[in-house]
Amino acid sequence: MKRIIGVRRDVVPDPAPDVSDVSARERLKAYNAGEWSMVGIRAVAEIEAADMRETITSAGVWNVPSDSPEHYFQDVYREELESLCRTLFELGFAEAEIARACGPYYPAPTFGREDDRRGTVADRRRTMNNGAPG
Repeated sequence: MKRIIGVRRDVVPDPAPDVSDVSARERLKAYNAGEWSMVGIRAVAEIEAADMRETITSAGVWNVPSDSPEHYFQDVYREELESLCRTLFELGFAEAEIARACGPYYPAPTFGREDDRRGTVADRRRTMNNGAPG
């Protein structure tokens, strides 16, 4: 049996920060003094499959100033969460389980977009049933 244990936002130090575009002298001085840093924002899922626990992580968005407004962190997290949800879907987790785990940020409508090569669940069922409604 496989299941999603939980999903969370992960904000971690950027291992290779790039401050070359920081032009304001005071801002760069504050960076060098440790008043702010660059971080990465990822969506992380803990799953259980075949009696093993695994961590699935989105690619992340890096080089984000740590003192960015919270709404920016939330926007980036939503984008990363969409990517993570697609991965969970591709791993065979049911959309209902993904929705429960991802909570209010669950991006369900994107699974059925026309540009989704796999199509909607109903489209896949029709294909499996030789065109009959699933």
